[in-house]
Amino acid sequence: MIKTILLFISFCLLLSPVLLAQQKQIRGTVTDENGAGLADASIAVKGTTARAKTDDKGNFEIVVPNGAQAVELIITHVSFSEKTVTVTGNEVTVSMQKNPARMDEVVVIGYGT
Repeated sequence: MIKTILLFISFCLLLSPVLLAQQKQIRGTVTDENGAGLADASIAVKGTTARAKTDDKGNFEIVVPNGAQAVELIITHVSFSEKTVTVTGNEVTVSMQKNPARMDEVVVIGYGT
């Protein structure tokens, strides 16, 4: 019985790094047309619930749960066109294009006293 328990524990310890290795971390930068970092852009992995947001310099890190070789990232920002990119490595740089039509959709309501 003790041999069975030790064998089971050994198997679990050997299997855990394999399970953890299935996750893939992707780092990247989102920029505007001029190459400046784009803050507050949203990044999502297509087909999963993995999400991230860029920092003030446009940098982000996102963990892909299934560890697939080719991953599709969907990048969105309020004043830029949505962009989908396929990533095969661990790093990516994405340049977004302004969408002036999206700015027409913004509504500001002010209340006075």
